Amino acid sequence: MCPPKPGDRVKTDHRDALKLLGLFKAGLLTEVYAPNGEQEAARDLVRCRDAARINLKRIQHQVVKFLTRHGYVFTDGDHWTQKHFCWMRSLEFDVSRLRDVFDIYFTELQHCMQRLASLDKEVAALAQKSPYREIVGILRCFHGIDTLTAIDIADRAGRRLRRRYWYLINHGKMSCKANVAIARELIGFLWSVFREYELRTGVGTTGVICVHPMR
Repeated sequence: MCPPKPGDRVKTDHRDALKLLGLFKAGLLTEVYAPNGEQEAARDLVRCRDAARINLKRIQHQVVKFLTRHGYVFTDGDHWTQKHFCWMRSLEFDVSRLRDVFDIYFTELQHCMQRLASLDKEVAALAQKSPYREIVGILRCFHGIDTLTAIDIADRAGRRLRRRYWYLINHGKMSCKANVAIARELIGFLWSVFREYELRTGVGTTGVICVHPMR
């Protein structure tokens, strides 16, 4: 797609071709790598894992809301811990139909947890294979993606993003807006890392970035 200029509303194939030629001569075009069959399959695996994560989150909300409606509120720590599950298993309901409904919710919750855990293992195994292993290793250097010791760019990213976050918070920005702003800057650092990787190895990374299990 050609970047439009302000006031330039005429768009034809001929004009676009001339613009692309000018951008190409100036070295301003970025090469895009189309994913092959294996890469597309990897993407579908990650999409499947993300769908499982969303389903688990949904059933978690349903379970909490169901219990809250009937006066069961867990106050002894965080939800979805071992203690929380022991508490849920110990609940007793005066109405048998409520017990049946809760059993259905709880069974679905366990099923979603097992499915997500299985997909996590598949994605983790994929991440250890070529060509993803080195790229995933680079991504894991960044705080919030994994907790390994950083490369130099990741260190600079961490310092920069922490300062930026607290600057926004201290100047009245809502935490949700500050998080979005920091996420955008993080993407910039990730792009920088992959550009360094491409220049060093000559290998395109566009088709493989998505396969890392983001947590």
